[in-house]
Amino acid sequence: MEIIIQRNRHKVHDLDRKYGCECPNCGTVFSFQKSESMYVGNYSGRPNLYVVACPNCCKIINLTKCTWLSSKEDAGKFLELHK
Repeated sequence: MEIIIQRNRHKVHDLDRKYGCECPNCGTVFSFQKSESMYVGNYSGRPNLYVVACPNCCKIINLTKCTWLSSKEDAGKFLELHK
């Protein structure tokens, strides 16, 4: 079977995106979904206003310092890089 045209239904919803992050304070590496992040400020949809707390030391990290894991291959590479 060969896919000729793939419709937009395959797109990942914004809140379902996975991110990987390394805490600059304690060095803990963790992954999370965007729905687990917090939004600070007025709503404008800018990614620099999203933050996440480190599960180990509770340091607040900006979402722009994290890596978007767009596929399972990216998640695997991120995991292998930080093992």
